[in-house]
Amino acid sequence: MSIGISYSVITICKNSDRTIGRTIDSVLRQDPLPLEYVFVDGGSTDETRRIIEERDKEFNTPRRLCQFLILNQEGSRGITQAWNIGLAHCKGDVIFILNSDDWYQDDTASTVLEAFYADREAELVVGNVAKFLRGGNSLLGTDRNRALWFGHIMMPINHPACFVRRSVYERIGCFDTRFEYAADYDFILRCYKKRFRFLVIEKRLTNFELGGAANSHRREARMEVYMIGRKYFRFSPLPLMAFLIRYITRR
Repeated sequence: MSIGISYSVITICKNSDRTIGRTIDSVLRQDPLPLEYVFVDGGSTDETRRIIEERDKEFNTPRRLCQFLILNQEGSRGITQAWNIGLAHCKGDVIFILNSDDWYQDDTASTVLEAFYADREAELVVGNVAKFLRGGNSLLGTDRNRALWFGHIMMPINHPACFVRRSVYERIGCFDTRFEYAADYDFILRCYKKRFRFLVIEKRLTNFELGGAANSHRREARMEVYMIGRKYFRFSPLPLMAFLIRYITRR
């Protein structure tokens, strides 16, 4: 398929040798392939780097080419900075962010690019996400996107299945490094406030395992979500109400 829209994929990783092979394979099954596949490694000490390099050698031949770029993240500055490092090296028209324990459906790229092609005004395309227990074998359910006004109280968009035109980042900037666990929520609300056009696809595009950084640091994530809600909805009581409910229920 060739419709004149290119895309780049970013995968950030650190000691991800259990899952990163599955992540990479899901990208290499896409048609079309990405213009480039950017990895940002936060200092892995396991087999993560070797797995990436082996996939690069095995797949990239004169007839099948997907350029791999492996970047080192200096210091321990977290997920948000790693995303921004990757964004600085992407040249595709659309940015895909796929964390190292997530994986795409086989037709994700074609579905997303066709959606952008069909709606030239769309700036963010979002789909559904399937949730799995650790190991990726037990399906727990599928998360659908909510109306954007839910942003007053929670993240309305499935960020693992959110695909953004590079021009959006160029216009409003990258992820805010003040937030470690909810920077995606901040970015989505920024897009919402700037009235960027979201196109929702009622289709499963991405799969992820429970137990990521936000789930593992609920207290910190809860506070960041509250701070972001107050930042964008200063006079609304809903961010505080949502924070209290999460605090009581330990969510």
